[in-house]
Amino acid sequence: MGRLAIRKVVYKGDNYHFESPNLGDGLNIVVGSNGNGKTTFMNLIYYALGGSVPEFNKSNENENKHKEIFYDENNYVRLVIQINDSNYILTRYFAENYIFITDIDGNENETFRVNRHEGCEIFSDWLLNKLGINVFEIYQGTKKWKINFMDLMRLFYYDQKTQIDRIYKELQYDNFLSDSEMFRKAIFEILIGKTYNEYYESLAKYNNKLKEKLAKKDALQIFKSFRDEILKEETINIVYLKEMKDKCEDDLKKYEILREDARNFTNTPQDVVEDIEVMRTKLLQADHNYNSITEELNQRHKELKNFTFLFQDLKNEIQQIEKIKYLHNRLSLFSPDTCPYCLKDVQRSEGKCICGSDIDEAEYEKFFYTEDEYLDMILSKKKSLESLDFAINSCNEDIENINAKLRELLLEKKSIKESITNLSREMNSSYNSEKVRQLDNKIVKIKESLSKINQNIEIETKREKLDKELEQIEKDLEILENATNEYELEARKDIFEKRNLFSEIYKEYLMNVDKNCTSARINTEYMPVINNGEYRESSASVHKRLMYFFTLLNIAIRKNGTNHPRVLLIDTPNKEGIDPENLIRSLQQVKTFFENDKSTEFQIIMTTGYDTYPEQFEEHVVIQLTDYDKLLKAVEKQKK
Repeated sequence: MGRLAIRKVVYKGDNYHFESPNLGDGLNIVVGSNGNGKTTFMNLIYYALGGSVPEFNKSNENENKHKEIFYDENNYVRLVIQINDSNYILTRYFAENYIFITDIDGNENETFRVNRHEGCEIFSDWLLNKLGINVFEIYQGTKKWKINFMDLMRLFYYDQKTQIDRIYKELQYDNFLSDSEMFRKAIFEILIGKTYNEYYESLAKYNNKLKEKLAKKDALQIFKSFRDEILKEETINIVYLKEMKDKCEDDLKKYEILREDARNFTNTPQDVVEDIEVMRTKLLQADHNYNSITEELNQRHKELKNFTFLFQDLKNEIQQIEKIKYLHNRLSLFSPDTCPYCLKDVQRSEGKCICGSDIDEAEYEKFFYTEDEYLDMILSKKKSLESLDFAINSCNEDIENINAKLRELLLEKKSIKESITNLSREMNSSYNSEKVRQLDNKIVKIKESLSKINQNIEIETKREKLDKELEQIEKDLEILENATNEYELEARKDIFEKRNLFSEIYKEYLMNVDKNCTSARINTEYMPVINNGEYRESSASVHKRLMYFFTLLNIAIRKNGTNHPRVLLIDTPNKEGIDPENLIRSLQQVKTFFENDKSTEFQIIMTTGYDTYPEQFEEHVVIQLTDYDKLLKAVEKQKK
């Protein structure tokens, strides 16, 4: 995968400046005492790569300011980097949220924001793409986070500020998701896993598609609810709607022809009489239908009255039984063998009443029930109550529908009577205007029906489109799910092997630098387990973290198929009381990187104090800082 190297670090301002020598492959050491600028050197690299350094922030109101840089003016940091075989110059001005990129020949010029804003591409996206690492979103519940180069740097930038008992570099922003266990695992897996980059990208696409599906389902449901609210009728599919439209259009043509014929037809009194007879026949049929439906309405009202009476009666009965059950539970007054007068127990022979008369045991015991029997009765009657409630609602719906039919019949009868009146007036006229009016009304109704059908077709077409889109999303989702599962299976197999390899290398490193270490490995969360979790002194945590970073780089150098950029930044590891001898022994492990394939290129940039690094590394010292020769040099002002 992609490889990153820092070639030169430059700082320029009106008051101070600095320019490093060329930084080569392998080991580059910057030495100096406290306060000489070692951490500033690392902070300049981190800042130029898009990191946040509070000491440099011009809007920082805290006391912890880097005075030379904070109060300098027109200042910027410039980084020359190499990505694979291409060289780029990164320039970032202080107090600005942009990084300017040019290639080494000055042909390519691009500008990117540092922080994400409204979904635009940022510098981190550009850098990750150049390194061959896909930019994707990681989801945790309803939250999501887009992978950032700064996230990956948490495992190849060994800084001073991170607490000694931590492994991952501390977050530059306080964010629960990006510091969750799931996200930290993702960083590890992306850096050294073979197909985890593809897995997480595929998982992000799956989650996005799943959100798209839910949104589309919601849109479809809202659309259906809107349709039902507007049309208030059953859904008819597009095939039947088109058939209905064709029929309406045919009927419309037929009645338009009949109307034209009626307009041109010469009317006679006999024709009018025949038309009146036809209308009277229709009126008689309408009256008959009205009477029949009225009778049906009366029947429904009777049923409703009976159902309502039964409902109320049953409801009262349930309330009575519940009261009896309550009293029975609280008082336990009666049983089949209790005297109803003195309430004492009675020795009763089977088949005999308390008074001595012959009885039927089944008939006798029906007045005495257990709590379970009372409960069964109540549940049974409540079930009957639900059935009665359903019957009452059905009756009410039937009555409403019958009333609607009666209203339609009243309008129909009124229209027929008006037609008979109008025809009677035209007895001696040669033009049958009433027939034309009837045909006009029929045509208007057909056009209204046709308009409604066209509206239904338009709505159904949109609904069908949403259905097809949802169906396609579900197909895409299935494909993405299968791809994600395949990537996950391959990735987990690879990470299992890498985790075992990591544990082997890590154990070897720690046993070389810590005489009290007897075992070391990483668990399924990729966290170190030293001596099976026994307590260790604070200084041992320096080895634990530093060797963790060394192990990651070691695997990246020796194994293909990792996303580790094969660069390691180490800022002053001598802290938390670690003695110089142990520190030097730890840093000597760097020599293991040179024992691997010589053709594999890597870069380590380390800052440390004098006499806190192995003597054999003296040739790798590229910058020496002192109290008289600090990192930032004052700019000589020209005399006027």
